[in-house]
Amino acid sequence: METNQNDDLNFEDLHILELPERLSYDQRERLKRKGWDLYRNGPSIFDKLRGAVMIGVAHFHRSKESIEGQGLEHPSFDEYARHWLWANGDDFFAGEPLRILNQMFRKPLKPHMTKNSTYWDQ
Repeated sequence: METNQNDDLNFEDLHILELPERLSYDQRERLKRKGWDLYRNGPSIFDKLRGAVMIGVAHFHRSKESIEGQGLEHPSFDEYARHWLWANGDDFFAGEPLRILNQMFRKPLKPHMTKNSTYWDQ
């Protein structure tokens, strides 16, 4: 049986450096713009995946910031990404990139986001 070389991709393969503790609004917006540009115009599937993850990282930080000071816990990026992709993947991404993202970030059994939302629901 032939295997797809993309089947073995994981978050670490995307060379996103360690996540910073926090991103400012301007940093998040720049990250989203660069991510969307890579996703839409990147020459390779790898670039498109990196772009998608960059968008997710920006949304992660916005979600995390939204609950600061409320005594609530926010999940790690890996956990957040599973729920974020479930809530938004079909609207944000398509084709091979979406298929690979769904393999990287398995859909949750009990979602903690509503459809079309990027904020973590407690």
